[in-house]
Amino acid sequence: MRSRDILRRALADALQRVAAGSDKHLDRRLANMAAKHRPGHRPTVRTVSFKPGSTLVRDWQGRRHEVEVASDGYIWNGQKHASLSKVARLITGVRWNGPRFFGLREDAA
Repeated sequence: MRSRDILRRALADALQRVAAGSDKHLDRRLANMAAKHRPGHRPTVRTVSFKPGSTLVRDWQGRRHEVEVASDGYIWNGQKHASLSKVARLITGVRWNGPRFFGLREDAA
């Protein structure tokens, strides 16, 4: 039964390509993206690094929060913290992804 499902999907894909046309560049990009998500493939994680002394700024509920990047963590309100997520949690009171909270990711709020 599984091969029947695969055959139906392949046929539907072929019909859509005939009806809508095909974009070779898009097809190649999609194939590359799909290959990255194969079982057993470990995804690469992008990390953002800052030089010590850099300052991250976020306005939250009418208050400006500045975080200084240290060589071994982050300094906020005179206290050192190991992660941006910890700082974001202290600022908001709920769990946040630190880089997302400070606008360092594309999907930032």
